[in-house]
Amino acid sequence: MAEPTNKIYYCPIEVAVDQISGKWKPLILNHLRNGCLGLEEIGRRIPLATRRMLTKQLRELEKDGLVERQELDVFPPPIEYALTSTGYRFLPVLDQLRELGNSSAKGQGIVLHEHLDLGDLSESEISATMREAS
Repeated sequence: MAEPTNKIYYCPIEVAVDQISGKWKPLILNHLRNGCLGLEEIGRRIPLATRRMLTKQLRELEKDGLVERQELDVFPPPIEYALTSTGYRFLPVLDQLRELGNSSAKGQGIVLHEHLDLGDLSESEISATMREAS
């Protein structure tokens, strides 16, 4: 359950946008659509996000009730993240954003690198690869 907030909102759109605002939150939600993932796997799927930033955004998503942490019954307990029912309700919005992004990219001649496999490269190697790909 989401934690209560003292923030004042004037429109329901503000609430929804506030919950998914952040560079990586929509991508995290999108990658969790097919099930639980650990932090390392989320990091592999969003290679330009630092571990620190992913952790911060996952905590915010958890606080807002969109994601839940799951600890498995082994030692040491690996932590995985999963969408809550509220998190799943954002997926149609993300699907619409994907379609909008695809059509905007196509119209502006932007090349998307969705399927670029960056494997276990370091952050500097990823940055160099992304510069070469653009």
